[in-house]
Amino acid sequence: MEFSVDAHGDVEVLALRGPIHAEDNDKFAEVLDGLRKRQRYRVAIDGEKLDYMNSRALGTLVAFSRDARIGGGRVVMIRPSPTVSKIMKSSGLLSLMPAFDDLRDAIGSFGEGRKED
Repeated sequence: MEFSVDAHGDVEVLALRGPIHAEDNDKFAEVLDGLRKRQRYRVAIDGEKLDYMNSRALGTLVAFSRDARIGGGRVVMIRPSPTVSKIMKSSGLLSLMPAFDDLRDAIGSFGEGRKED
C-alpha cells in the first residue's frame, strides 16, 4: 500500500494505491491515527487506485469514520475501484461513507467551512 495526504481547504484527501493486505494493516491504521491525532475529521479517501482492502482495514476505516462523526466530520470515498466498491457495497459501508465520482464533488459535499451534523 502506498498513500499520500493532501489538504484541500479544511478537507484532507487521502489517496490510497495498491492493495491493503495483512502486512499493510498497521501502516493504514497509523495513517488514520495521524489524522485522528490532528483532529482532521473531514476526510475524502481517493480509492481509484486502491486494488483491495481486507476485513481488518475495513474495520479500521469504520472505526475512523465513527470517530470522524463524533468529531464533527465524516469520511467520503472518491472513485472507489470496482473491487473496493463491490466490497463496500456488500458490507454496507457505502451507507456510512458515500462515494463521489470526482474530487470536486467530494469536497463540495462537506460544504464551505462548516462541520457536518
